Amino acid sequence: MRDHDFTISARIKLAPNENTDNSILGTTVRSYQEGIHFTIREHKPYFGFFANDVQGNIELEDGIWYHVVARYNKLNGEQAIFVDGVLDNRSLGHPPYQGKEDIIIGNAAFGWNAFSMAKLMISPFGIGHSAIRKFLTSPWK
Repeated sequence: MRDHDFTISARIKLAPNENTDNSILGTTVRSYQEGIHFTIREHKPYFGFFANDVQGNIELEDGIWYHVVARYNKLNGEQAIFVDGVLDNRSLGHPPYQGKEDIIIGNAAFGWNAFSMAKLMISPFGIGHSAIRKFLTSPWK
């Protein structure tokens, strides 16, 4: 993931809790480009490299399974978030993640996982929108 394209994909189901941030994965580092986080912040997907982030717009409801995807494209510096195969938000011009710390599933520097999670996938390339829509959003069984 360091200095490369990548895609993170997971199925999540939020549970009622008082946490502002509920992490899918991340590092404990809180430095620009050195830390990474893919989390649900106030019921919306949130992804970035500390002060170098993108916030989703779709509000996720408790008790429903969602397929969430964070994608980074180094060429144009794109950070993108997808929910159930739909592009939720994207932003260009982000420098790449440069961290060397271990990435922790269910944790980031500012929040633990307080929801159900399944089918976590980290891909070493940026998966295209049509593939996300077609292959990664099969109905939850």
